[in-house]
Amino acid sequence: MSKKGFSRKGERRRKTTVEALSGSTNVPTAAEQTTTSNSTVGKASAVITREISVQATKLDIEVSGVFDRMTRIAPVFVPASEMQTSTSDDTEPAWISEKATNSNHRWLWTGVGAFLLFMIAMIALFHFVSQRPSGSTNALATLEVISEEYDPQSPLFIFQQNPGKAQEQCLDILRRYASAKTIEEAQPLVRSSPEIKSLLQSSWQPWPIPPILDDNTCVGSFDETSGRAYFILEGSFADGKKFTTYFVSQGNSLVLDWEATTGHCDMALSEFLKHPPATPVKMRLALTPSPYYMPSLSEKDYESYRLQDIQNDTYAWGYVARNSPAHQHIQSILQSGSVLLEQLPEAKATVKLQKINQLNRENQFFITDVLHKGWVMP
Repeated sequence: MSKKGFSRKGERRRKTTVEALSGSTNVPTAAEQTTTSNSTVGKASAVITREISVQATKLDIEVSGVFDRMTRIAPVFVPASEMQTSTSDDTEPAWISEKATNSNHRWLWTGVGAFLLFMIAMIALFHFVSQRPSGSTNALATLEVISEEYDPQSPLFIFQQNPGKAQEQCLDILRRYASAKTIEEAQPLVRSSPEIKSLLQSSWQPWPIPPILDDNTCVGSFDETSGRAYFILEGSFADGKKFTTYFVSQGNSLVLDWEATTGHCDMALSEFLKHPPATPVKMRLALTPSPYYMPSLSEKDYESYRLQDIQNDTYAWGYVARNSPAHQHIQSILQSGSVLLEQLPEAKATVKLQKINQLNRENQFFITDVLHKGWVMP
């Protein structure tokens, strides 16, 4: 008798579900096939009962699954005597030094090749010129060599002709002057003037430390002031201190300008600070622009300069009226030899100083006149 709700589609669904749950792939027996066939033909069949196992099914992994056979690798024992040691100092591969050597050789041969090509080109050029007809124009002969010519009327002409020779003469004079022990030995090497003998007798003294003149460290240059040319020689003493010496032409030879070299003044600045005279005094000083002013000497009306006596290392301050001839002269000295519109930080000049009567200060003075640039008198 057919069970209600039984059908062939339902039977197949149940069988599929049971097989999925059990994981079994059993094939129906002949009896089951007969029963199913009979139920299909008669549209009815008895309920088929099957035993379903809920326990896990053991699978053979080596047959059904992916099995990675892992072999245990035992470490190989190496004796300490057979172990290779390496030092950190020698880690550069051999190919690096080989590559550097090859590169050096390549540059060397490249330079040799370029030099040979240049020589071959020059030989070919001269050969071509020599083979040209005598009536033709020689291309090399058209090259004009321009030599620098100097004006014989210039005061600097005596130094421009051969500055090396002039420097050697100045070095020889300075060498003999530095070794002089008496005024009689020094005076023939010094520029003469009406008062030079009395000046030497009152102020001259031998150089206590010899200058270094034989190691080519002295630097020579030349300049002129108001038509007087002079040669400058700068160097160092044995103790490291610097010196600057001046030489002028006198007759047919060069002599040392002792007054300019020593920075001689009519009155030492240190003495001038203590007892300034009523009249202006001539002094050889170094001038440096100064930013300091006073209410009675304002920046609007005056220019301020720091004055230094290099020989005695003494300082003072000088004021000059703006746009006065003395102010313009100082400005032109500071601008000479400078780059573009920048001025020199310091310049040597021969000036005249006078005390300021309305000012009760020991180190403030008027610059009444600028005689010339530098310390060499015309």
